[in-house]
Amino acid sequence: MELKELEELVDTVYGIVGVQYLDNFKDIIGGCHCFPATEWYGGIYFAFQKVLNDDVINDKYIKKQMIGVVKHFSKWLNK
Repeated sequence: MELKELEELVDTVYGIVGVQYLDNFKDIIGGCHCFPATEWYGGIYFAFQKVLNDDVINDKYIKKQMIGVVKHFSKWLNK
């Protein structure tokens, strides 16, 4: 997934789950990148993991994309 697509997915997911997940998304929404980028990727991983665990996304395509991102980042973050 390209960076722009990842930014759009983050914005889309946050648009669905809303402010009840603000604490999980506050450092990653709007394409705001931390330095180093690994912190931004880690924030995405943990936010998506929380949303997936809570099972609040009904759109199967978005959920599939989120699972792919979590699976990809878990190579580095889930040890």
